[in-house]
Amino acid sequence: MGKLELTEQFVVGIPVIDQQHLQLVEQINHVIDAYSGGLSRKTIGHLIDKMVDHAIFHFGFEEQLQELSGYPFLKAHQKSHVQFAKRISDFQTRFNNGDDISEYINGLLVEWLSDHLKHDDSDYVALAKEYLLKHPECWCAFKTTQPCALNFTQAL
Repeated sequence: MGKLELTEQFVVGIPVIDQQHLQLVEQINHVIDAYSGGLSRKTIGHLIDKMVDHAIFHFGFEEQLQELSGYPFLKAHQKSHVQFAKRISDFQTRFNNGDDISEYINGLLVEWLSDHLKHDDSDYVALAKEYLLKHPECWCAFKTTQPCALNFTQAL
């Protein structure tokens, strides 16, 4: 199974979003490592749950930023998130039913996320950066994994 690598082509230039993407990539890779390493189903299940929770958190966070920024394709972006959430829910169900999900890790997670980061996420970045430059204080209203003191405009 191939691991996902967060390269420069996936970086959007908004530090909090890039950090969340990195965490998601790391969590996917932990699932791949656990599966490849023959760890217990309980451990793998816990890692899958953690990955799903982070993905759902990230999608909501990203959609809030898009809404605040006036991103005109918010509904389409939300739809892609909903579709992915349904797929990972099915992924969890299959795993919990004892199915071998190794093919889904590469097909669903790695390929979808790579495509999403390169294409869909890059679409809203200019508007989001413009919004953040005008309203850097808005980030303290979001519940993030980063402290509010973080300079969210440092890469802008």
